[in-house]
Formats: sequence, C-alpha cells, structure tokens
Amino acid sequence: MAFWYDKKAYALLKKCSDKLDMREWNEYRKVTNHSLVNLRYANLENFYLIDADLQNVDLQNTNFNKAKCTGANVENANISKSFNWSIYIQYILFSSLGALLLIFI
Repeated sequence: MAFWYDKKAYALLKKCSDKLDMREWNEYRKVTNHSLVNLRYANLENFYLIDADLQNVDLQNTNFNKAKCTGANVENANISKSFNWSIYIQYILFSSLGALLLIFI
C-alpha cells in the first residue's frame, strides 16, 4: 500500500508521542494556522495523543488502535474509515464529559 500521509508532520507527531508531550506538535499547528495536514493511512497505533491539536487533520483510514486520545481536539478533522475510530471518539467524549462533570461538582 502506498503511503499517502505527510511524512514530516507524521515524524513530528511521532516524536511528540514518544516524548509523551504534545506541546511541540500543538505549537506547530498554531504556527501553521491549523492548515490542512494529510495523515491519511498513517499508523498511529499506541500513539500518545493526549491533548493533541488535530484540528483540520485528514485522518482518513488511519489506525488508532490503542492510541491514547483523551482531550484531543478533532474539530474539522476527517476520521472516516479510521481503524478503531469509535474508540477514539469515545475517549474524546468521555474526556469532555469528565471535564464538564468536574465543573458542576
């Protein structure tokens, strides 16, 4: 299978995942004004994506198996046909719900 994703963006995301720190990735996203990033078909299995800024990222057909995605921002992201996308969304929804519950407790 051909690799369709932006290898430079993938390398930065992997580096941040390995460090368990998304600050550099999130700063990159701010500096690029959240321009479209293509990560189609990328393997993000076991990635640490907690609080990652994934706005406007094309994640179509991406593998999120066992990825940690709590608090990730996926506004305008394309996650169609992604592996385990339902689990991915579940992490985000539970994270958001948990934050709301903390506010009201």
